[in-house]
Amino acid sequence: MRNDKNNMNRLLITAIKIAIAALLLTLIVIIAITIFSPVSRLASRNRRLAVSGLFGTDGSLYRIRLQVEQPLKPSGTIANLDHFLSKNPGSSHFKNKANQRRAENYLAPLMPELEKYRMVYADDSREWLPDFLAAVRVLFEQVKSDIYGITGIPDSMLDIRKPPVGAESAIEGTEAAIAEFAAVWVPPGKNIAAIDKELIREYFLKSRRFKKSMLRIDNAWKALIAKLYNISVNPNWQLAAVYDAALNSELNDLIVIVLSADIYRRGRDIMSGISPSGGIGISSAGIQWMPSMSFYKNIPEITGSLKDSAQIFFFVKANIGYTFQDVRTQTWLNQHKDWLSDYIKTYFSNLYSDDIQYLKSDVALAPEWKLAILKADIIHPINLAIVKMNRFGARKVYGVREIAFSRINLIEDR
Repeated sequence: MRNDKNNMNRLLITAIKIAIAALLLTLIVIIAITIFSPVSRLASRNRRLAVSGLFGTDGSLYRIRLQVEQPLKPSGTIANLDHFLSKNPGSSHFKNKANQRRAENYLAPLMPELEKYRMVYADDSREWLPDFLAAVRVLFEQVKSDIYGITGIPDSMLDIRKPPVGAESAIEGTEAAIAEFAAVWVPPGKNIAAIDKELIREYFLKSRRFKKSMLRIDNAWKALIAKLYNISVNPNWQLAAVYDAALNSELNDLIVIVLSADIYRRGRDIMSGISPSGGIGISSAGIQWMPSMSFYKNIPEITGSLKDSAQIFFFVKANIGYTFQDVRTQTWLNQHKDWLSDYIKTYFSNLYSDDIQYLKSDVALAPEWKLAILKADIIHPINLAIVKMNRFGARKVYGVREIAFSRINLIEDR
């Protein structure tokens, strides 16, 4: 009796094993068919192409980084100006032959413009001056043209020359690249591209490649701004500005433009080109990519009155943002807390109430740019003071990159 029962148990166990094996085999076959079917292979290929097209060595985000870095490359416009400023202004040639050949290569195509400015700067008492000033001015004009194209700042915001028609700024390019990715990317587990903003957002937030790519673009913006600040304190640039005072004011305006664009792009939703998934009530959250920053919060609340004809008092609490672990910028801010308080008070005292609304609003394109420009205008004099003590880009010093207002209140005295 006991043997019969044992036999029955063994048969039952064997039957269960066979059933499990059959089930596993069926699942394997289904998975194999799913994975290796033409539709699945095509979906996998499209997914890889979308990822490579965005993050690859020739992907969209890589090209955007190169666009921002281009003026800093050895043949770039900022690199050329910086190189020329390393020459003795009173000498017609570099002492080093390699440096002289390099200068000849970037100056030769500019001869018509150089001749025009030599006439403008003609000076009988200083034979070296026309050549020196003409080269600085023409090389700087090239820098300005490059910067306008990279930033894409609207001409309605500042009186500047627009980039060539059809040129896409680095900011527009980033948003367009994300939208193009969304149009062709096939989510895992799906066989066709389906623009699902929530899935795409989730993918980006978890993707290390996305974070690295965005950080590299941010580093390119930091380097671009740093180089312009370093030029502002270059002794030979300052010498040129003695004879052409407009150079300094134009460089200051240009730096404010780049600072504005850097602030503006960080405030943008890079997924703005992707329509929300689903219908009414579905979340349309995007991504405002921000690098790691520290904020100096030791400036006390500042009070004063605006420039309006009516007596309007302001109450402002400002926090100053700088690159995470930028110890020298942090030290400078700590050492100049009183100066910062006085400076911000003076700045706001020269504003009108209409200007303040832009610092409190971010609802439309123009106010976003206006907000960025106002912030950059506040930040720029602070950075000019910092760069005189610390060369930007060296020892991870990049100065102030953001200013946040935790409180802005206005009270009219009636």
